[in-house]
Amino acid sequence: ALKKVNFNKTKEEIENQINILQKLKHSNIIQYFGIFEEEIDNFIVLEYLPMGNLNNLLLKERKSLELFDLIHFSKDISSGMLCLSNNNI
Repeated sequence: ALKKVNFNKTKEEIENQINILQKLKHSNIIQYFGIFEEEIDNFIVLEYLPMGNLNNLLLKERKSLELFDLIHFSKDISSGMLCLSNNNI
């Protein structure tokens, strides 16, 4: 997946975001693969999520999610957050 770099951010802010993404290796955090630069636009290359992000999934499947699914999501989010915390992010 490609994420267009926001030009409202400074080069330093963009580099900081990329440095953070490069450090993170966790199954519950989207994987960073690199940056793709064109003359006009720059894109961050990220892991593709076929079902979209968690927010979209929750909005789309809101009525059909079971308690087990919600507990599983909560566990995965907690695990990812622990990784961020352990990396001082």
